[in-house]
Amino acid sequence: MADSGITVRAVLHRLRTAGLVEAAQESGIRDFLAHRDVPPQQPWYVSALAGVGAWLAALCFISFLFAADLIPRWEAEYLFPWGLSFLVASLLLRRFCRGIFPVQLALAVSAAGHALTLGGVGDLTDETGVLATVAVVLCAVQYPLNRDSVHRFLSTLTAVGFVFGWILEEEFSVLLYTLIAVEMVLVGRLFTWGRAPAALRPLAHALTVGLVVTHLAWVGETELVIPLWPARVLGVAWMLWVLHWCAGGGSLFRHESLAVAVVVAVILGVFMPPGLLAALGLMVLGHALGEWVLLGSGAAFVPVFIVAYYLRLDLTMDLKAYHLMGAGLLLLVARGVLARRPWARKEAP
Repeated sequence: MADSGITVRAVLHRLRTAGLVEAAQESGIRDFLAHRDVPPQQPWYVSALAGVGAWLAALCFISFLFAADLIPRWEAEYLFPWGLSFLVASLLLRRFCRGIFPVQLALAVSAAGHALTLGGVGDLTDETGVLATVAVVLCAVQYPLNRDSVHRFLSTLTAVGFVFGWILEEEFSVLLYTLIAVEMVLVGRLFTWGRAPAALRPLAHALTVGLVVTHLAWVGETELVIPLWPARVLGVAWMLWVLHWCAGGGSLFRHESLAVAVVVAVILGVFMPPGLLAALGLMVLGHALGEWVLLGSGAAFVPVFIVAYYLRLDLTMDLKAYHLMGAGLLLLVARGVLARRPWARKEAP
């Protein structure tokens, strides 16, 4: 637009002056263009390979420091200077270099800096809470400074992982539910808010993965000191909110299909692991938004939670087999009944 001598603002001003658009419409157009005016993102598999490559390169950097005797021992007095130096170097590289190689180098240097800095903290203290705090601080400080989307994703996911580990180690179960609630609110807000800056998209993706990973606390042998029902309530509330949003914000009982979805969500919340509703909610929201990260994260973990439910059933193998057979027959009957409803049949054009 700059080459043609006219800007979007000038075009909208002329349209408003001519009475072709109203003030509210002009504001909406500007918000839409601001949200869409972002550089094209690289394919997800390229980002995944970049993240894996960065950690491999970081291991090579750290191995070289030890082989060259620049870090003679894994102690804080040696780890901190190198870790902080790597973090500063990564920020400078990312800020002043635009080539593909310097950008990937900055990502690898940052990964090495994180590992060395957190390693130094771990040498000073055995407190997982301190490690979690440092990881969160590193994420908060570097997120606005480092514009690399892969770096932002990995940094956020690292912070969430350390916080999750600290909660499990200390058995702060109430904080675990708080973490799940915060993840649900932020994921829902960041993906459905039309004015969300593009810079927050890596944060949303990391929290999406963190949401389903956090629910793995009930998959293993971890024993929590509070009842399971708060997690089930959160799962039902999350699923109902997703259905409410997908329905355009209207009543969930205005259509028979929505009412059926609500009943199914409540039943699943009562009998199934809480993570199942979290994953199903991500799938429904991802399908509505066309977001593969949401859809893929939910689809990847649905079998995990179903298998975990089956394995934790306190039944003999023959009763488990009857249980699965009954569930399958119930689903077939439900499918047959629902398929006869008018809203379940695709109308011919």
